[in-house]
Amino acid sequence: MTTSRRTILLDVSTPPLAQALKDSFAADATVHTLPSNVAPDAVSSQYPSTDALILSPRVNSPQPADSLTATWEAAGEPALRRCIGLMTAVGAGMVVRQRGVILVIGGLSGLTGFPGWTLASTLEGALVALTRSLACEWSPHGVRVLYLAASPSEEVPLENGVGTGTTASFTERTPLKRLATPEAIAKVAHYLAGERASFVTGTPVRADGGWTSWGLLR
Repeated sequence: MTTSRRTILLDVSTPPLAQALKDSFAADATVHTLPSNVAPDAVSSQYPSTDALILSPRVNSPQPADSLTATWEAAGEPALRRCIGLMTAVGAGMVVRQRGVILVIGGLSGLTGFPGWTLASTLEGALVALTRSLACEWSPHGVRVLYLAASPSEEVPLENGVGTGTTASFTERTPLKRLATPEAIAKVAHYLAGERASFVTGTPVRADGGWTSWGLLR
């Protein structure tokens, strides 16, 4: 018996994570990477039978909140608009077909506070809220929507800016004493987008090496 391959769309801004996701899904899916300039409606038309949409915007340049105006207009707003556009356009087709998964891969900023990371917190917090709302609206139509909150990857070094630490200090603060790899995050994404996670929707899932559980200790 031949099983049809799934169609996975990737809109992922970090090349190492994009490649890890491609490798993870290669055995059981056809993966398409979306060009950054393609319109959401065009994506929906070009891939009318999408099984999973995986998005991962990267807006995490640390800076004081009072200097965000230009950066927000240049990076934050376009990234949020693109995510909303893709999720709603592709998701509408999934609703009609009564199946599909939308997975946003972001950082921890949308679930907690970090000094100097207001831009990332705003973008990710909005996407966490959107995940919850779309999941509640679309779950009766067989569409799951999830947010994967991942800690920084060893392939994407931390920037030593306002309120941030170094890669070494972040590693020390993480209970597993190491940063994530793109491959580790991709494995969690593969699970969440598959049938084994068919009862998981509308919630953030953390892959953070225990960072959040550490509580107030540094």
